[in-house]
Amino acid sequence: MPFQLSARNHQKIFFFGLILMVAGFPFSKVLMSISQFVLLGNWLWEGDLGNKLKMFRHNKAALILFSLPLLYVSGLLWSTDINYALNDIRIKLPLFVLPLIFSTSQVLSEKRFRLLMNIFSFAVVASTLVSVAAYYGLTNKAIKNQRDISVFMSHIRFSLLICVAILFLLYSAIVTQEKKWGQRVQFAGAAWLIFFLFFLESMTGLVALFISSLVALLIFSVRQKSFILKLFYASGVLLIAVFSLVLIFREVTDFYKIKSVDFSLLEEYSANGERYIHDTLKKNFENGNLIWIYFAPHELEQAWNGRSRIKFNEKDQRGQPISYTLMRFLTSKDFRKDAPAVQKLSDEEVMAVERGDANVNYLQHGIRTRINQTIWEINNYLNGENPQGNSITQRLEFWKAAIGSFALNPVFGAGTGDLQHAMDFQFSEMKTLLGRQYWLKPHNQYLTITVAFGLFGLIWFLVFLIVPGITRKSWGSFFYTSFMVIALLSMLTEDTLDNQVGISFFAFFSCLFLFGKED
Repeated sequence: MPFQLSARNHQKIFFFGLILMVAGFPFSKVLMSISQFVLLGNWLWEGDLGNKLKMFRHNKAALILFSLPLLYVSGLLWSTDINYALNDIRIKLPLFVLPLIFSTSQVLSEKRFRLLMNIFSFAVVASTLVSVAAYYGLTNKAIKNQRDISVFMSHIRFSLLICVAILFLLYSAIVTQEKKWGQRVQFAGAAWLIFFLFFLESMTGLVALFISSLVALLIFSVRQKSFILKLFYASGVLLIAVFSLVLIFREVTDFYKIKSVDFSLLEEYSANGERYIHDTLKKNFENGNLIWIYFAPHELEQAWNGRSRIKFNEKDQRGQPISYTLMRFLTSKDFRKDAPAVQKLSDEEVMAVERGDANVNYLQHGIRTRINQTIWEINNYLNGENPQGNSITQRLEFWKAAIGSFALNPVFGAGTGDLQHAMDFQFSEMKTLLGRQYWLKPHNQYLTITVAFGLFGLIWFLVFLIVPGITRKSWGSFFYTSFMVIALLSMLTEDTLDNQVGISFFAFFSCLFLFGKED
């Protein structure tokens, strides 16, 4: 007779598998995979499969979550690249496994749920500390910019984990009955993660945290019995939203304040005797100063080569021509592009140019800097500049290609295996300025689904996202709603479900908040 464990021991193994999963999220893809094998093995070993499958068949939310991989399987019927398609289906395995396990397993007690989320949150904190160590050169990872400090995964996916951890820690510290020391630790953890998220400069994470926090405040306002408290929370949401719009409007307005220049009064020679180049037709600017005036290329090159280990005709650490990065940086300081200007730069500023920081304001890390960078990218893109190397405007080019691809196959799309082929064809047709190495997927999960499966697939996908929460009456609950806001926003700028971390993140937390905890 096969060796059997008691139901209590199976529950312990189940919880152990969950701990492995949440501890592995910010550190190890291998640990995430092992945890899912532990959960599946325990589920099979526990037996009673007939009743479990019956429970699963009667759980509409679980069936809908389980259905997304089936969309990818159906897309094999009109795919030509079967190897690509099979790899895509393999990535979706967590959506086969986790809805099945969670919907047929005993829910976690409130105590165990809070313990699990605390372990997850402080695993995320620990991972941020490793990232800080990387930033200060205590690891072997090369750091080119702030977003490179995410050691174990993409900075965008890391920022999503951080958002979930922040909201849990704040909710737990404010709402649940924690001991005083526990509250202090949770507040401190949340404060650190908020600081780190700004330090990481992930626009996706910052926007997701901002909007999910507003949604959380709205949930709190609806739940309050007192009209005064309802008004207080609702007013807080409105004030934060208005303040944010004012901040963005001010940054846009300041960005486009270009200083007036009388071209007839421009000096002809530099102090060292080189004739300046004044290209008055080019309107590129930094901090309101025109870039292509007072440009003395020969002495600028000689002076720069005397100060930097990266030569004038080479590329900076972000892969951009360092000559143009230098010109932008000098212009941002309202310097001319000549030898005396290079000599005025501090050693820190020289290193900033080498890193690829093209504006003196970029040395001041923060949300305003990131907003300014985004405005600059979009402005240049609208003026016909190459978007290559710029995260926002590259995505605009990806989306343009995706919309063109969808137009060619609007009903059923290109198929599971032919997504990249469809995108490559469109990049070629639209004569994109992007180098071939940048011909990537749409970086928008909604468009990715639409290119692969057409309107048919998009409708399926929207049902997959929205209906499970309706059937479980989970829309409006703090954890599920906050998480889904984070996930749905991330899908606007990322193919969140097309990589191991992203699909595991979505499958695990959606199942945990739908099926895994007490109401």
